This record gives sequence, C-alpha cells and structure tokens, in this order.
Amino acid sequence: MTRVLVTGASGFIAKHIVLQLLQAGHTVVGSVRSA
Repeated sequence: MTRVLVTGASGFIAKHIVLQLLQAGHTVVGSVRSA
C-alpha cells in the first residue's frame, strides 16, 4: 500500500483521482486551501 498526497483534493479532477486511488488500495492524504 502506498501513501499518496493529492493537492487541491476538493477540486473536480482531484475528486475522481482520489476515488480511483482509494479503490486501488492506496492511502490518500489530501490538502485543500481555504476560500
């Protein structure tokens, strides 16, 4: 299992990438910025 950092995790594209990574069994750490 790999730990993956996704920046901008609340964005449209990153949301789909995060789902794919989780389904593949990876641990996902996301970062977002406040508005």
